Order: sequence, then C-alpha cells, then structure tokens
Amino acid sequence: MWSTDTILVAAAALGASWLRMGIALVISALFSLAVGIAGGTSRKAEKIIVPVLDILQSIPILGFFPLALYGFYSISPVIGAEIASIFLIFTSQAWNMTFAVYESTRVIGLDLLESARSMRLGYLDRLRYIYIPASLPRLLQNLQPSWSNGIFFLVGSEILTFGSIDVNLFGLGSVVAQFVETGDTFGITVTLSMLVAASIATNFFVFLPLAGLSGTRRGKETHLARTTFPAVFERASKILTSGFGLKHVVRLEHPNIELQRAIAGITKKVSLPWSLLRGLIFFSLLAIFSTAVISRGGDILNVMTNLYHAFLRLGPINIAEATVYSLIRVGISLAISIGWSIPLALLIFRTSTASAAVTTAMQVASSIPVTILYPVISAWLPAVVEVKAILMILMATQWYVFFQVLGSLRNIPQDELEIVDIYRLRFVDKLRYLYFWRLLPALITGCVVAAGGAWNALVVAERIVIGNIREEVPTPGLGKLLSVYVERGDLPVVVIILLVMSSVVVGLNRGLWKRLYDLVVLRLKAEDGGGHGAG
Repeated sequence: MWSTDTILVAAAALGASWLRMGIALVISALFSLAVGIAGGTSRKAEKIIVPVLDILQSIPILGFFPLALYGFYSISPVIGAEIASIFLIFTSQAWNMTFAVYESTRVIGLDLLESARSMRLGYLDRLRYIYIPASLPRLLQNLQPSWSNGIFFLVGSEILTFGSIDVNLFGLGSVVAQFVETGDTFGITVTLSMLVAASIATNFFVFLPLAGLSGTRRGKETHLARTTFPAVFERASKILTSGFGLKHVVRLEHPNIELQRAIAGITKKVSLPWSLLRGLIFFSLLAIFSTAVISRGGDILNVMTNLYHAFLRLGPINIAEATVYSLIRVGISLAISIGWSIPLALLIFRTSTASAAVTTAMQVASSIPVTILYPVISAWLPAVVEVKAILMILMATQWYVFFQVLGSLRNIPQDELEIVDIYRLRFVDKLRYLYFWRLLPALITGCVVAAGGAWNALVVAERIVIGNIREEVPTPGLGKLLSVYVERGDLPVVVIILLVMSSVVVGLNRGLWKRLYDLVVLRLKAEDGGGHGAG
C-alpha cells in the first residue's frame, strides 16, 4: 500500500548509507595514498606493506567483525557502532585502491626521479609534484569499483552480529531487511528503486567525471595538477604521457587497474616460498594476537590451545571439503566471466559508435548492489540455491574481468592496429596474432582481482541472511562455515577459517596467477624487444 512515511524512511535510509559509504571512501583514498606511496617508494616499507595488504585483501568482511565489534562497538554502543560500520565498509574498499597507488608509484620513470634528486627536492615536494600526480589517475579509476564493492557488502556492514552482540544500524541494509520481514512489498520496491536511481546518479555525476579526469585513452594521460615548478612538472608530464615509464617494462597498460590486488608481487623479485611463508607467518601472529586481545588478555598458550581445539572441532576433512566446494564455485564464476567478457569486449572495441554508450551502461550495471536486490532474486529463483550462489559471486566478480579486457584492447598501440589493417588480416588472424596477446595480461589481472572478489563474496553467496530470508547452499563451503561461526560468536573457529581461506587465496595468487602473468609478460617483452630492438 502506498505510504508517504515509507518513502521518507527509504530516503532517509539511503542518505544514512550513502553518508557512511562516502566517509569510508574518503578514508580509503587517503589511506591508499599514504600506504601505497610509502610501499612504492621505500623498499623497506614495501617488504612489510605488500605482504600485509596481500593478506588483508583476502579476508572477507565477516572476518573483520570481531575487531569491529570488540574494538569499536565496545567503546560506545552509539558512536562505536557507526565507527564499526564505516570501518567494515573501509575494509571492502581500501585494498585495491592502495595497490593502485602502489603500482603507480612503482613505475614512475627513473629519469624523473633523478631530475627531482638533482633539483634537491625534499620528500614533501616529491610527494606533491611527483608521487600524488602519478597516483591520481589510477586512484580515480578505482573509486567506482571500490564504491560498488562497498555497496555489495553494505548489508553486512549495517547489520552486525557476532555471538550475543546484535547491532542493526539505520540504513538501506536494515530497512530492506525490515521490509522483507514484514512482507512490505511497497517498501521493498521503493527502497530498491531509490537505491538503483542513487547508484546511477552517483555513477554519472561523481565517478564518470572523476574517471574522466584521468584522461586515459590509448596510453595518453592528461595533466592532473598545476604546479609552481614548471621545469619539474614539464619533465613529469613527459613521463606521465608515456605511461609512467611502463613502456620500459612492457608495452602494455591497464586502465581501470584494480591493480593486481592479489598479484602485488609481480614487480618484485621475491621467491614464492618465502613470500607465501612470510605472509602466512604474519597473519598467524596477527590472528593469535587479536584473539588474545579480544579474549581480554588471555595468555598466548591458552589462545594457541583454543585455536588447536577449534581446528579439531572443525575437522581437517570438513575444512578440505569446504575448500574444494568453494574453489569449484569460484572457478565456475571465473569461467562464466571470461566466457562473456572477451567476446563482448571485442565487439565493443570493434564497434566504435556503440562503445561509449555500452561501456557506460555496463558501468552503471556494475554499480547496482546485488545483495540488497537478493529478495527479488530469491523470488525469481526460489528453489535453486546453488544457482543463486553462483549468480551472487558473478555479480561481485565479472565486472573486473570485463573492464580489464576492454581496457587492454583500447590501449593496443596504434601502430600495431595500423599494421594489421595494412595487411588486411581477417578477424581470426587479428585475434590470433594481436588481440589475444594484448588482452591476455589484463585478462589474468582481471581474473586475479575477480578471484579475490569471489572469495570475499562467498560469505554472502553460500549463506545469506536478510530479514526472514535465510538461505544457504546444501553443500559445504568456507564462506558458509565462516558465516555460521561468526553468527555463533565462536572466535577461535573464525580465526581458523580465515587462516585457511587466506592460505588458499595467497597460495593461488603467488603460485598460479603471478607465474601466469610473468610468463605472458616475458613473452611480450621478448616480442617487443625483437620488434623494436633498433629503438
């Protein structure tokens, strides 16, 4: 039934959620600049920051619930709850932005840095005139994906449950859950309509203009700052317009670089075993310390004993089984994402007239949160929980693959496109000799980021609770296990599941994706070296 009060409540909830999202995004951007630049400009800082971020980006949002609730909510039930919610949204936005900044500063040309040293620029001047301008394009391009990821986990950030602690903050997530519980179809429709409209408006009036500032088109980037150091900035501009020195590494660029959140070690010469071991040791120590603190200072021996017993309660076989099923779901989602992304990206790239419109439509679609739309999805597919789980994972991952592939095609060097046109190669030959090899690195990058998003999405895909909707896959899964034990408030078991999940994610990142990427880059570097050796 039509109600003015319902419309006002939905509008107020939208405003509250958008405010939390905006605050979290600003904090994420500032955090990204501070940490990303530190990691990209200091070898010592890099050795600490990259492994830590690699672990943090693999932890689902539910994994941060104990810290958010015990660390912030316990301070003040009112202010602490809001801080906890913003912190949880931050954990779903910050990591890929930080890796974007890190990668941008890593590939700044040496000649630019040498010019800065010869002019005796201090660190603050280098930060202002070199590092921040070099980081802004990719940071701006990552704002929209980070916002979308935050919306995906908005319900979990506003409805906080861990054992006996149950917090429902006023916002879109809690309001939709309330409407679902009471069966208020009008309320659900109004709230979802406002959400979609707000997502579209935010995308058009905020993120598209900001992404446009980066000016990326076929490897050329516009100026992002005005400085009072004309000589330095003129020098910087030359480097920036050549792709931040990327051509010295490989003649490839990734616009929308979600930035190898998970293959952050691509540019580092670190062996797989040590890199993996270092990250896992760090996370294990962090888990033990956090568990001890949350347990009100219990001694380390008791904490480790509790973790051991938690592992036995879960059972190695159950853990292995859940891991395999989750891997299968992630693999299916990636396969579907690749299956439609490559053909559509090629079609858009070859059809210039429809390119802008279709790309904008896809960006808008990617900004609509599927978790809050779940009541509608559940009504459409009432009996196929596994299909809904795959759909949920897809909606959290497929856009990364698509935009990475499309971006790589748009940044194929113009001379290569002209050569294949001169020789009048058929589409199949263009695909075989040019398109495939130019999109492959971006495809791997997209798969890495998508896989990271998929592992995070498992916690809502394998088991989702919204109002009186409580659905879970009939088969095992790590996300399902994590959701159940977070709800029970069983901290030791939660820590064990997070250790397992992080181990799997980091192992895949370092053992599979990084090696694939390195092989492709070596192939392309060899081709470029042979084709442009005279230059």
